[in-house]
Amino acid sequence: MTLRTRLTLTVVIAVLFAGIAIAAIGSWATRHELYRSAEQTMQTEIARLVDRPAFARSRLIEQFQRADAAVGVTGTTGTNPLGGGSRPNGLTGSNGQPARGQLGGGQRGPGGQRNPNNAAPLLPQDRSIQDLSISGQIILSVGSIAIPVDSTDIEIAANGGSRTHTLVSNGVHIMVVTEGGLGGGAVQIARDLTEIDAALIRIRNLAALICALGVAFAAIIGLVVTRKAMKPIEELTDDLERRASNPDDLSALPTPERFDEVGRLTASYNSLLAALTGSREQQRALVADASHELRTPITSLRTSIELLHRAPDLDEATRRELIANSVEELEELTHLVNEIVELAVVGSADTPFDACELDELVENVVIRARRRTTSEIAFTSIACSVSGRPARIERAVNNLLENAVKWSPPGAPIEVSVTAGRVTVRDHGPGIAAEDRTRVFERFARGRDAEKVAGSGLGLAIVSQVAKEHSGRAWVEAPEGGGTLAILELPVLTSPVP
Repeated sequence: MTLRTRLTLTVVIAVLFAGIAIAAIGSWATRHELYRSAEQTMQTEIARLVDRPAFARSRLIEQFQRADAAVGVTGTTGTNPLGGGSRPNGLTGSNGQPARGQLGGGQRGPGGQRNPNNAAPLLPQDRSIQDLSISGQIILSVGSIAIPVDSTDIEIAANGGSRTHTLVSNGVHIMVVTEGGLGGGAVQIARDLTEIDAALIRIRNLAALICALGVAFAAIIGLVVTRKAMKPIEELTDDLERRASNPDDLSALPTPERFDEVGRLTASYNSLLAALTGSREQQRALVADASHELRTPITSLRTSIELLHRAPDLDEATRRELIANSVEELEELTHLVNEIVELAVVGSADTPFDACELDELVENVVIRARRRTTSEIAFTSIACSVSGRPARIERAVNNLLENAVKWSPPGAPIEVSVTAGRVTVRDHGPGIAAEDRTRVFERFARGRDAEKVAGSGLGLAIVSQVAKEHSGRAWVEAPEGGGTLAILELPVLTSPVP
């Protein structure tokens, strides 16, 4: 499954769940409000009856029947659900329709007398009214809805109280309000909820339709948006896949004119490609330079060995000279290989950075160098701390000292100092020409007079690599009085080493 499909499905599922939640909450709120409104209306209607004594309630309920009879109503006999005889169950008017009116109606004149044209209230067609005795027996019931009486209703008739509940009676969903009456007994009003339930079903169906349309619309919008959003990523993926099939193609990716995640990802890939290109170029240059530099000692060594092999009758002096030259070439070759390996591993991330005292580290290098040379090495320092790889720093400082020893004339001192993260090594040799002061830090680069002194041309290159590895720098200067001043500068730690 592609990322575009997953994003689209995520949007669709989110919209679907949101739609279902909104529809469910809306349906519940609508049902609650409609039921509450119906309950309030029924409680208002029943309040006109429960505040009357039992005999007055019965007389008022009888007026429903007399009013219906006055307009030509004929009653049909229904069965008491509690088995207590028969009761009117379904009053109809002369036109064959249920009697209609407002419960508790019946307008009065200015003096309180009833209007003869509206002598009694008429029962709405979706209502039934029922009067219970104090024992819970049905005294009178009017309307087409059968109202069951249970133990809770009997308790309200005996002790008072009120109750509203819904139930199914003869297949009809109804709401029943039971209210204890004055002087005992109770009055029940039932309302048919069929119309309300039908309205709720229509609302739910409409909500489902809207939800389905919303999901479909979200799917279309999701496809369009994700297609547009994923296009740069797909283009980047296609470009990288093409480059994966051609490892030699390390050219930069087209940079989009945007500053979003895709632009940042492209910039990161370009940085990675640039670093990889630089590393590959350095590798090729190192191999080419090493091949060139190794060719000379190997050729000389091969010539000496072949001469010794083909001319067994050489005099002893010549043979010793050839052997000495071979040993010298072997030593030079060994030193050169070690330098190449050292240069190749500089910058390795296997060894972590550690805080170290630079002055103590340089002093140890000076002590070891004094054992290998007769030249005087003066050392001064001020305590300072740096963060880095101590073995690499020692190697760089040692290369600076070896270079100074090589170029110093006999009896000339070498001066080494450490202060504020800067290591300086000065010799009193011939110095380095201005045009060579930068080039000497390149691999296998040697000055004009370097042929007179043995060396691989990699010592200062290693110093430069170590400086870059530690975010520092290395350079050479021409001090007053002649000679060379080589400087290695590293960032200083603000807090001392614990």
